[in-house]
Amino acid sequence: MFSELLHRVWLQMPSTLRLWTYRKLCKLGKYLYGQANQFGGSQRLPCGLFMKFGHIERGPDFENEFRALQLVRSNTSIPVPRPIDLIKTSDESYFVMTTMPGQQLGEVFDNLGGSEKCCITAQIADFVRQVRSIRNPYLIEAGWLLCNALGRGLIDIRLRDHDGGPFASEAAFNDALVPAAASSLRHIDGHEVYFAHGDLTHTNILCKNGKISAVIDWEFAGWWPEYWDYTTVHRYERHEGWLNIMRGAFKKVTDLKKPYLKEIYIEEACQEYDEIW
Repeated sequence: MFSELLHRVWLQMPSTLRLWTYRKLCKLGKYLYGQANQFGGSQRLPCGLFMKFGHIERGPDFENEFRALQLVRSNTSIPVPRPIDLIKTSDESYFVMTTMPGQQLGEVFDNLGGSEKCCITAQIADFVRQVRSIRNPYLIEAGWLLCNALGRGLIDIRLRDHDGGPFASEAAFNDALVPAAASSLRHIDGHEVYFAHGDLTHTNILCKNGKISAVIDWEFAGWWPEYWDYTTVHRYERHEGWLNIMRGAFKKVTDLKKPYLKEIYIEEACQEYDEIW
């Protein structure tokens, strides 16, 4: 694994040399560990590294995740990968980070005991509190209340016409989130805005020995309305056990018996609207 000194020296090397090395390590990683997933786009490498890669259009996602990991590592004790390198060619993007221990939570969830699930619930609540403490420098610098980790547009397929902002107000964000034809489904304004992961499903949580060992895939991270991580899980997650974990965690965070009920209702109604139209 890279030491701080080796990391600084390595980044002084030409990007062509670094990319050649990563590509060779990628081939070796496939031989040693197998392909990371059936769709490609990521690969475990030797030397304790992991690489994401794809078309040049993935570049902004990788840049945002790189900055998000820096923020989380600098401001919290949440276990996340260490960002190592970003490289772009004329048509491809590469993002190298350290590997993290553990298996995806969904793979081991049914084997966890009650006390382990309680521990994970408490960990998630603690992580959410810590992440929420990360301040938004772009609010003062540029007036952006809702933006990604780089002060640019937020990333989520629900933001219509690819209008991710950034936004100076929650009202402007809600206008982009819900079409005019469905104005009755619009979220109310006035929520607190906090830094959030943006995709806190069980596939992005790693678990080892009954505890969370890492939170990964921060490409959607940014300053979102306070309910975002909670309602996002309800929109995309069908694992009832994980939904129960999230309910328990956000009860601890918000001190509400049933967190964000109105927001979940609107989320479900918007999903039905999208399916119809």
